[in-house]
Amino acid sequence: MAGDEALAAAVRAGTDAQWFVAGHARQPETRLRERTAIMTEALKAAEPHIRAAIYAELGNEHHVIFTEDGWTVEHSVECRLSGHMHECGYFTAASLVADEYRPVMAGRWKITGVDSQGRAALEREEATHA
Repeated sequence: MAGDEALAAAVRAGTDAQWFVAGHARQPETRLRERTAIMTEALKAAEPHIRAAIYAELGNEHHVIFTEDGWTVEHSVECRLSGHMHECGYFTAASLVADEYRPVMAGRWKITGVDSQGRAALEREEATHA
């Protein structure tokens, strides 16, 4: 599987990087540049597979949570990892729906999209108990 091979390469690259940082690098400068280039390429190749694995494990959806005293957007993993939550269009879309808050809306809602008026399309999340 290509993803597994890329992840294995990334693990090997990480191990090589740890070895390098630990001060065991006593190789000629040319060899160090080659190993650094290999590590960099391995990590670049593994990145989409690592990202997909993270999204699969943690989910990659936006939610809005309504309470009696306000609301908040729970950003997707991608949004949080990118560092662009302040530019997120789902926040604006949720704010348009939040203006119409009613007590029946209290709880967690999955944002399934944005309609033609820029408002968040919501689907109630079922409460789960541990």
